[in-house]
Amino acid sequence: MWLSGHLPAGVLRGAARLVGHVAWSMAPGRRHVIATNMEYLVADPTARAQRGHRVLPNMLEAATDLWRLPSLDGPGLDRLVDSRGLEHLDAAIAAGQGVILATAHLGPYELAGAWLAHRGYAVHAMVERMPEETGAALAAYRSSTGMQLLDRSSGPRGLLRVLKAGDVAALVCDRMVGAGAPGQVVPFGQGFREIPVGPASFAISTGARVVTGSIVRHPVGPWRYQLTLDPPVDPRAHTVATLTAHIGARLSAMAVAHADEWYVFQPAWRDER
Repeated sequence: MWLSGHLPAGVLRGAARLVGHVAWSMAPGRRHVIATNMEYLVADPTARAQRGHRVLPNMLEAATDLWRLPSLDGPGLDRLVDSRGLEHLDAAIAAGQGVILATAHLGPYELAGAWLAHRGYAVHAMVERMPEETGAALAAYRSSTGMQLLDRSSGPRGLLRVLKAGDVAALVCDRMVGAGAPGQVVPFGQGFREIPVGPASFAISTGARVVTGSIVRHPVGPWRYQLTLDPPVDPRAHTVATLTAHIGARLSAMAVAHADEWYVFQPAWRDER
């Protein structure tokens, strides 16, 4: 983070991509997991190999933009992110029951929360418990634009408090975290994966609207990333199972469309439910 405030962004990104290519060649275990992911997400064998090889360079390059957050001013952050669908988030907030923003480990997903906080949205990102020094470093950039942190260990109370206040709870929902958490197996790419049912359960119990969204590399234009938000879902029309299935379908579509920016390294695929 200190270097990111003193070196040109292009230098950092180039160095990060180089490190990513080196990591690809030196990490056979991680490489195997990525290759397995590609088998379920990318149909064409040639494209499968190409996109798999880009995962680690893409991930580390995106990380450099996260490290830059504490040293970026508002205009600098706005130059990074273009958005589509903010009106959907506004509509969900206007319902008055809070919003669950469900996303995947796709692109610099924490940058999306930081950018939304910078734009005036009350965003609370749920995070996993980490060693104290690591957590302090991560908190420095996560909170640099006003995004609040919600420790997963606080349990449902913290999340309920956020939703009761009418704020936005950003949850990464494409893999299971922690032992004993309830999950549901959903179609994902050409296979199946288990995802948590907690987001759907909280939405149904509180009335919070569910908005799925993603942030990935921008295909054109001056921005680095494209933030896309989907229309809100009213949980009153769903059961926990059907709402979890909806979330899973949206996250699956995101991962398939941007397989080389999906950063999940847990070999948790199933060929059947």
